[in-house]
Amino acid sequence: MFLEVKDQLTIRNTVAVKTELANLDPTDTLTLDIAFSSDSDRDVAFELYSPANEWLGSTKTTISAGSAETSLSLTFNEELTPSKGYRLIASLRAVDGDWRTAVDTHTINNIEINSPYTPPVPEEGNLLGINAGVELGHLNDWKFSWDTQGTAEVVEEAAKDGQFGVKFDTTDGRVGILIDEDVLPEGLVKAGKTFTFSFYMKRVSGSGWAGGFTQLVNNNGGYKASSQAPWHGTAASPSDWILVEKDIAGEDWPDTGTLIQVNMQTQGSVWYADNFKLEDTTPVVVEPDNNILANVNPSFEEATVAPWAGYWENNETTNITLTTHAATDGQQSLHLTSDGNSNTGINLAPDVTPQDLGLGENQEYTISFDIKSNNGNTSGYFRNVVQGVWDSRVETWFAATTEWKTVTVTRTQQDWTNLDQQARLDLYLFANDGAGIDVYIDNIVIKPVTTP
Repeated sequence: MFLEVKDQLTIRNTVAVKTELANLDPTDTLTLDIAFSSDSDRDVAFELYSPANEWLGSTKTTISAGSAETSLSLTFNEELTPSKGYRLIASLRAVDGDWRTAVDTHTINNIEINSPYTPPVPEEGNLLGINAGVELGHLNDWKFSWDTQGTAEVVEEAAKDGQFGVKFDTTDGRVGILIDEDVLPEGLVKAGKTFTFSFYMKRVSGSGWAGGFTQLVNNNGGYKASSQAPWHGTAASPSDWILVEKDIAGEDWPDTGTLIQVNMQTQGSVWYADNFKLEDTTPVVVEPDNNILANVNPSFEEATVAPWAGYWENNETTNITLTTHAATDGQQSLHLTSDGNSNTGINLAPDVTPQDLGLGENQEYTISFDIKSNNGNTSGYFRNVVQGVWDSRVETWFAATTEWKTVTVTRTQQDWTNLDQQARLDLYLFANDGAGIDVYIDNIVIKPVTTP
């Protein structure tokens, strides 16, 4: 250790931890490099506290007046438990003095001891991820409630499934843990939404009825919380594994700041808890698909182009395929190419074409589809027609450009109810004197116009 000596008028009494401590691997010995300046002989010391603010130990060394760095090691009875929230305090204080004699301190908060374990695959639908982080072997994704008096730790013996569970010990009083607000999605809790929080608990020791509660809380803009009731608990001791399920109704809370709390409230018991799960159980409202083409592969997501077929004027150079390289929605679109020497398109035969546009009920329908041309601007027709009865056809001219566009028109029903034949549906591009036709088509929709 190189010691720089200065006179007492120029030296400052300072201490600073030089070792990076944000993330550490599991260890039973913590070694730090500590820089100091002191105008007299003093002790350089550091002490470590657990995420539950338990004192874990301290070490010190006596230094001479001056400025230098020293190395200090603190050995524990066992490896530090993987978790987030350890606190270290380094101090410069009187020889053989305690914290009250410190002339300078350096505090480092939120030190994380990493987990050495490889986590399993997250469970689908669990908003808390992999067993709320417990299967990583630590409580890094959790923090303790302000009124915690007992302890909570991740241990293998507390696991119902997987490798780890949480051991709650309320010998010294209540214990509350809260999932960190960064774990839950933003904008999660809103009016009209519902959730189910569940976990398994097992009482290991204690007498009489004991238990606690779970709830969602939010501190953004003032304290808000879902109901604590009903509480979970049991009089059995020891008990079997018990499934706890809590249904929670959402309210209009801020988008950020939401946590979920698990609290073991009754003093004098030890519990195991595992398989933490939060599910969004809001009923999914499925809007009816009022596209009359819904059953005829209108977005070309099936493995075949069928029931669409080639337009009657297509020549031998026409290719009608599916592509995954271009789609406005979904995974596929239709790719139509030809040499451009004849009109080129696709068709639905009368026996598969819905006949809604010919019911004669004066209902308006919106016709739309997405189209993109890959070799310059082009145009064509969309037509619903009974062969030979042209005066009752439903059609629209459209243009396609080199960018995706949605063609949308509104047309009123015709009356085909007295005709002997049914209507077919054509979508085709005009011939362009051999310049070539190369277009993508997707999402063909015909739906009734509804009045609010």
